[in-house]
Amino acid sequence: MTSTNTSPFVFANPHTKTVRAQAVPWKVLIIDDEPSVHQITKAIITEYEILGRPIECLSAYGDADARVLLKEHPDAAVCLLDVVMDTKETGLKLVQYIRKDLNNQMMRIVLRTGQPGYAPEREVFIQFDINDYKTKTELTEERLFTTLLGALRDYQSLTQLDRNNRLLTDVIDSMPEVYLILNLKGEITGLNSKALALSGLSREQGTGNKAWEALPLLNAYRTELEQALVTGKVCRVERVKTKIGQGSQYFDLMLYPLTQQAGAALILEEVSLKVRYEEMVIQSEKMLSVGGLAAGIAHEINNPLSAILQGAQNTLRRLGPEMEKNREVAASYKIDIDALQAYLKERKITEFLDHIVDAAGRAAGIVETMLRFSRKSESRKSSTNLNDLVESTLRLITKDYNLKHSEVFAATELNTQLDPELPLVPLEMTEIQQVLINLVKNAVQAFGDKLPAGNNPVITVSTQRMAGKVRLEVADNGPGMPEEIRRRILEPFFTTKEVGQGTGLGLAVSYFIITNNHQGSLEVLSEQGKGTRVQVDLPLHLEKE
Repeated sequence: MTSTNTSPFVFANPHTKTVRAQAVPWKVLIIDDEPSVHQITKAIITEYEILGRPIECLSAYGDADARVLLKEHPDAAVCLLDVVMDTKETGLKLVQYIRKDLNNQMMRIVLRTGQPGYAPEREVFIQFDINDYKTKTELTEERLFTTLLGALRDYQSLTQLDRNNRLLTDVIDSMPEVYLILNLKGEITGLNSKALALSGLSREQGTGNKAWEALPLLNAYRTELEQALVTGKVCRVERVKTKIGQGSQYFDLMLYPLTQQAGAALILEEVSLKVRYEEMVIQSEKMLSVGGLAAGIAHEINNPLSAILQGAQNTLRRLGPEMEKNREVAASYKIDIDALQAYLKERKITEFLDHIVDAAGRAAGIVETMLRFSRKSESRKSSTNLNDLVESTLRLITKDYNLKHSEVFAATELNTQLDPELPLVPLEMTEIQQVLINLVKNAVQAFGDKLPAGNNPVITVSTQRMAGKVRLEVADNGPGMPEEIRRRILEPFFTTKEVGQGTGLGLAVSYFIITNNHQGSLEVLSEQGKGTRVQVDLPLHLEKE
């Protein structure tokens, strides 16, 4: 008849050599000042396997060598600890050393004493973090094994729980979101590495703090968070904004009540990229709206505008003394054409007509710019050395009439930082030239008289190779702009300049050229008092249009 042994420990046959294949032994520390206790304990327990693993005994006979042993073997599962050794309190002090000094909460401590009257069981259990208490007289062979088995089962459960906790911590730490565990008071009881990075605090500094104290971006939502913690309801807030250097980060906030204990999990998911994409979509929709409007009204505006422009130009020509026909007709009516010129000049009629021509020409230019939104560019792109294009465009800019006569531009330091390893880029040269000219002119105009004292105007044009694209950046050290203006700066007809100083279409046209005609992106980064950077990203490979 075959019997099945389900015992958690196996007694080795004294006549048979036991083969322990690769099993890691349980470490059991024996700390006692009586050598006979060590001998008997080892003789009994080393012959057994408990929970599938052999036992390795390690000995210490007093306080000093016990502390060394405990420090060298923090992975010991059980400590069989005598109370009275060097002094009557040696064992109890070693308990404190294990739990507090070594911060070892896993080791199972079995207190053994031959003088129970000195250290009563109830008082010792209350005052000291031990796991079992036995008198040496009651600790027979059978009781020793049951005690050891119980301690090892506890240790095994604790180590498994610790592994699970570490795994959960690793999983949460690897998440891209910010995780906080809060109690009902809003105090942090746990947080992941992303939360530490955002707060700038250590784990010890963060734990115990109010969430809105550790993360000031939550201050504006403190009332909603406190209410959700009390009611146990889910709280969601979208687009929580915080400043990071010269830029901004956006988060979606979610607070979920815990199901197994009082408190909640607070999650901050970064959505900065999503916000930027949304801004680009909104901007593109505005561009399409302007394009539709331009296509619908262009001919209606152009016809009367052309009549005004041509009429004013013809009037100037037919009043001028340069044309022989004008002199002949004037003579037939006995009009002195030179006297007429003096009259027109005195009454500023010629000046008024010049203004009409200039204004009509400017309006025609605006209509032509608007029309660019309504028709897809048919220009052919070619692989271009962007660095060469930047340098030739900057030379062209320095010859611009308006800029040449600008005191600010004359004082501006125009720098370049061009990546020598830049690959060829598929683009339409004249369009990218127009974009760069617009960006540099905007930077010059932004300086005005607002440049902080002690700063010389500096504009830096740089290129950089990135993954699958190249970046063209125009940066200045000007006054920058507040967020409410930055968000609108790409809108058609939006301008911060005085009336007559700008159409509000320069950046809008640039945005359209980059996003629509070159499948790229244009982003304006700015903060008031800290300058502005415009980043243009151009793909190295265009999708078929």
